[in-house]
Amino acid sequence: MTSQLARDQRESKQGRSTESQGEFQEIKAKLDARRLLAELSQSHGVIPDKYEVTKAKDGSDRIKAGTRNLNVSDFLTKELNMPWKDAAKTLRDSYARQRGREPEQEAKREPRRQLWGEFQEQRRTRAQQQRTAQWDEQRTRERERRDAIKKEFYAKRSKAQSDRSMKPAERKAAVSVARMERLAKEAALRERVKIEREQLKTEQRKPAREQYRDFLTEKAQAGDEQALAELRRMRPEPTDKDKATDAQVKPAERQADQDRAPLHRAPAITYQVARNGDVTYQRDGRDMLRDAGRSVHMLQQDAQTIETGLRLAQQKFGSKLALSGPQDFQEKAARIAAEAGLKVEFSDQRLNKIMQERRAQLDAEKAREAEARKLAQDFAKQREQEKAKAKEPAAPAGPQKAQEQPAPAIESKAPNTEQGRYTGEVEAVDAQHVYQRRGQDVIRHDRKHFNEAPQPGDQVQVTYRQGKATVKNQGREIDNDHSHGL
Repeated sequence: MTSQLARDQRESKQGRSTESQGEFQEIKAKLDARRLLAELSQSHGVIPDKYEVTKAKDGSDRIKAGTRNLNVSDFLTKELNMPWKDAAKTLRDSYARQRGREPEQEAKREPRRQLWGEFQEQRRTRAQQQRTAQWDEQRTRERERRDAIKKEFYAKRSKAQSDRSMKPAERKAAVSVARMERLAKEAALRERVKIEREQLKTEQRKPAREQYRDFLTEKAQAGDEQALAELRRMRPEPTDKDKATDAQVKPAERQADQDRAPLHRAPAITYQVARNGDVTYQRDGRDMLRDAGRSVHMLQQDAQTIETGLRLAQQKFGSKLALSGPQDFQEKAARIAAEAGLKVEFSDQRLNKIMQERRAQLDAEKAREAEARKLAQDFAKQREQEKAKAKEPAAPAGPQKAQEQPAPAIESKAPNTEQGRYTGEVEAVDAQHVYQRRGQDVIRHDRKHFNEAPQPGDQVQVTYRQGKATVKNQGREIDNDHSHGL
């Protein structure tokens, strides 16, 4: 107590010394106490409705705290026990905002004021109803559990008393045991109820700041992005460094606004909002991503999750991203960024190189596929021309066998003729080979394995066993085992 008085006297003296300069005399005379209380409600959990604002004879505001009418300076140091250094800064900042606030700054603060007002209104209208409902629910659960214990005891007692296979002494002992079990269960229930009631009392005595956080969490869970932004604003700075093993994406450069897209919405994705403002996204009931405000954590590392996480990070932080976590995750993410066509840049140049190399591979594959499609189209056009010629009247010299046109050179691979199976679409046919698309490769089969030449676009399956081939074409099986060895 002595030390507290000494501190008050010391800080009061320090305050008077500072106030002698005139700055704080002006602040005490002109600062709007209601404005100060509203700001303290968000920074220190003060409940404005608890205090009445009056006017002193000199026209300055006074805040009534119990039996005391305190000026704004004394309210901070005596009612809130705030050190003078912190109180002075609070007074300066509040007065500066009061004097110099601009329309756009006022508009920017509007959601916070609106949310706080909505919270206060809800507390007034719903608080008592909610407390009554919680106690009613608690008593109902207690009664149900007591009734269940009684019901179990009565059933055991009835069974023992009606069991004529037991001797009277045994029936009496069985009832006694059932009664003792009932007593033990009722004692355990009483202890449990005591704990539950204390927890409920603690919950109902929760400070206004914690109730406000719960209010914001509920609204954010329902999709209110202003509530989520406010929830994150209230979150204390992290004290632990992110683990190096966490797979996550952060902005490569400091961001002025980290909540460009507070909630990511996509089909089949649900989310849960935590009380600290973290948003955990789920797919099929499994946690996949966590938006922690300043970073996006990958809780799964499949390709779909990584792509979704990168897109979310790009929405939040822009195109410059920093990856952390295991090296294999970072490299996989760089390749997926290329495959998804994301226009991003990583802070690690090694990852940028991996992304660029993967893009080059994809471009080359697209070029090969385009070339193969063009060849198929050319062969299809050639077939149509041959069919058109076949319908023309025959020349007097008699029918002539159509000569096959030499095919352009096609990049292809030879099959494994000892043991292999190849299924895919026919790309082209020439005098020596049938060219079949299989994934990213083109397989070259000898024409002698085909009794009938397939058409480009046909789906065929060629199976090799010890140098012999079996061909299936559009449901027709052509077995060449007896005729064509290699």
